[in-house]
Amino acid sequence: MIGYARRQPVALAASEHSAERAAGLGAGAVERVARRRNEPAWLREQRLAAWREYERSPEPRWQRGIKGWWLTDLSRLRLEGLRPVLFSPSVTGLSLPQGTAAALRHQESGVGVAEARDWAARGLYVADLARAVRERPLLVGRYLGGQAGVAGDRLLSLAAAFWGSGVFLYVPEGLRVDLPVDVSANFTTPAALLGWRTVVVAEPGSSVTLSEEFLGAEGTGALLGAFSEIYVGAGASVTYATLAGHGASNTVLAQHRAIVKQDGQLNWFATNWGGATVREVSEIRLSEPRARLEMTGAFFADGGQQFDGTATVVHEAKQSAAEILLRGVVKDAARAAFAGTIRVPAGAQQVESHLASHTLTLSDQARVDVVPSLEIAANDVRVGHGAAAGKLDEEQVFYLMSRGLTRDQAIRLLVRGFLEPALTRLPLAAARERVERAVEGKI
Repeated sequence: MIGYARRQPVALAASEHSAERAAGLGAGAVERVARRRNEPAWLREQRLAAWREYERSPEPRWQRGIKGWWLTDLSRLRLEGLRPVLFSPSVTGLSLPQGTAAALRHQESGVGVAEARDWAARGLYVADLARAVRERPLLVGRYLGGQAGVAGDRLLSLAAAFWGSGVFLYVPEGLRVDLPVDVSANFTTPAALLGWRTVVVAEPGSSVTLSEEFLGAEGTGALLGAFSEIYVGAGASVTYATLAGHGASNTVLAQHRAIVKQDGQLNWFATNWGGATVREVSEIRLSEPRARLEMTGAFFADGGQQFDGTATVVHEAKQSAAEILLRGVVKDAARAAFAGTIRVPAGAQQVESHLASHTLTLSDQARVDVVPSLEIAANDVRVGHGAAAGKLDEEQVFYLMSRGLTRDQAIRLLVRGFLEPALTRLPLAAARERVERAVEGKI
């Protein structure tokens, strides 16, 4: 049996409550957050720089296309009623889930951490971000904010100024972690401003799998700003999966950045089925020869949900390769938009890259807009893209009903089959089962 180190519960003073609400917004409030957590000067300046960006940035108005045919509606968002929630860096005991190398659980009662002793002894470091800043400030300072950028983005700037929690994962050179790291966060505070930051560092020749699941209570009306920064060293391999089941009234803004070095491999899997308005912007740089990316997305939007996604893959070096697959289902009066770009600058020869987006609509009111694009300056590449959106095939429904299924059963089977090419890429069986249950609940 794998042993694990259990960190014992720590008593909290009244001023350190795990879901403390910072009073008001402003540079002074940012300073108070940094002082309360005894953060280093570089991190305090990061927060203040984000606040200054928030003050000078215009109100968000996200439009696509020459005529702005897609507009993300933020009329339901009320910034004046939000207050930052700062999860305590205190630690409570947690039993290590079977089949994992480490686990973190973020909730209002505190942050629980468990880790297998043998992996920790070999150099694997996993901690909630606030704790990592205290324990390893130089290491965290080397990577936190190195890729994230909030210029011109008012809402993400606000979340960056007041981020309250996150995860820092470090894998030393040559360590191959064959069990996943499991992280979950449950956001339940009403009218909360939540900032979350994920940093993954895989040194050369290492490998690791991280699964993050986000949950939210219904009717909280929260704003979540999430940032992830992934560093894949030469010959390293990172599998990163996010499962997003945010509360139905929440607004979610996410920025994902990754850089992959020579012979490195990034497998990125993102699912989304929660939230009122969800906007995700991803950029992956394949910065050195033979860097590889497999990026997969799956989503299900219903009711009045809005999903807005942008993904950009930049092939900065020769012989790099990427495959991007997106599968989504849109129902009721929900709307979804996706813009995917493959960029190949001059000199990045012998590149292979492909982007495919497929969306299924289950109602006449559902709307889907997809814009795949290529920006190619090299002349020895194999690059392509494709996009398709359409309604459920009634002939297929009729055929299944003729075999004894009800109409509801036939639709469920067809939707599951439509999403299957994306879901089968998720290497974690437990995570895949959770996504499948969420999909079943929406059909």
